[in-house]
Amino acid sequence: AVKKAIEQLHYQPNMQARGLKTNQSMQIAFVCDNLMNYWLEDAEKQLFENGYYVSHCFNIAGDSIAEMLIERQFDAVFMMSNRYSTSDLNRLAATGIPVVLYKTRSYGQLDPRIVTVVPDYRDAIVKSVNYLVMRGHERIALIPPTRYKVTGDGGFRLSAYNETLLN
Repeated sequence: AVKKAIEQLHYQPNMQARGLKTNQSMQIAFVCDNLMNYWLEDAEKQLFENGYYVSHCFNIAGDSIAEMLIERQFDAVFMMSNRYSTSDLNRLAATGIPVVLYKTRSYGQLDPRIVTVVPDYRDAIVKSVNYLVMRGHERIALIPPTRYKVTGDGGFRLSAYNETLLN
């Protein structure tokens, strides 16, 4: 009788209502500087196959993003933006929302519950330049991302490039 009623009424489960009982939204937030992150497709596919929905949030200036992530009760946040402060990230973690930070800059004292993933750009530059030299290239240029301010010494990207060419 229940199955027949489900068919007749075209019943669809309400994940938000289910979340009230389970205390899970089955939603993960990806907060990005650039919404064209193709390398996230595999992660999103795996999450979807496990019943999660991924919300892509383009970084929003100000305090509103942390509030929105908390109010929407995301099950986790994957932070791929350098725009937010240590206090914003710590505030998220303090609510119990698991936070994974793709860390490409220095932060102050992060909450120990925040999991960090740190790319080794320096090593990538060294390997790339060495590979090009090994292949016989002599005119090798480094064009760092324009959105990052380069310090007077050129930053770690330029120093890795210069040191590798000198060796």
